[in-house]
Amino acid sequence: MENEDYLFETVKRRLRITYSGYDDDIKELIQEGKSYLVSKTGELPFDDLDSNLGTNARSLLKIYCQYHWNNNGHLFEGDLRSQIIALQIEAAKVKRQAKK
Repeated sequence: MENEDYLFETVKRRLRITYSGYDDDIKELIQEGKSYLVSKTGELPFDDLDSNLGTNARSLLKIYCQYHWNNNGHLFEGDLRSQIIALQIEAAKVKRQAKK
């Protein structure tokens, strides 16, 4: 399974949706979540299934999607501030290591 398909399926599972009627909405929500997190941290390896940064980015993305799917998107940043900051720090460390 390709990584984008994997991401879609994991988000869909997180939302507890078993039918395909909302697939396009979920895909759009995933793109919005990716854009949001990238705007906070810089580029993230959402499709890297083996890195801690990729795992943490996917985890926050799933939570982002869940909050927005349940019409609580306005609470996401406040509720998950520490996780967003931790992701920012981790992304900065990885970027710094890559420059060495």
